[in-house]
Amino acid sequence: MTATTFFVCMFGLVVFIASSVWPRQAGTPLYQTEDGFTAITYDGLRMAVESRRVLLIDVRNVTEVMKFGKIPTSYVLPWIPAGSIPRGILYRETYYLGKSLSPPNAVHELKEAWRLEDKDFQETYGFARPDPPGQGVIITCRSGRRARVAINYLRPLGYDKIILYAGSYLDWVANNGALEYP
Repeated sequence: MTATTFFVCMFGLVVFIASSVWPRQAGTPLYQTEDGFTAITYDGLRMAVESRRVLLIDVRNVTEVMKFGKIPTSYVLPWIPAGSIPRGILYRETYYLGKSLSPPNAVHELKEAWRLEDKDFQETYGFARPDPPGQGVIITCRSGRRARVAINYLRPLGYDKIILYAGSYLDWVANNGALEYP
């Protein structure tokens, strides 16, 4: 191996590590959140959505999606059925800095979905269940809280490459991202 080849390989490794582990820097679409999630920026998600290179899963309930719209190309797989947990409990239990991300019964529909046969999963949600480790899968919700809960549920099932859109729907709208209404 020549010195030039070695240098190019090492530079590529450093760029890969920087994009997947270090805090967000200008021009880097992936970054590490302070609570340990690999996340994607608005610009990174916009480019991925435009190129249709990712599977974007929105874990908000269907009522929210119908009322407020969703990020284009995203599929809806609610982490809780609409109205099943009182609003006060939802926000208290999903506070993610320093508290549990696994509230009891909070991921009921997500759990049920992952137990379905592949054919039933696709018929119900409109997309094929991704295989572990979840490469190319991005989870979003309204603000990032429910997406964190969903990712924490999926990690023990082998989905350790799933990416969080930390700002989720609110960040998408704040950046004037286009919306789809089912």
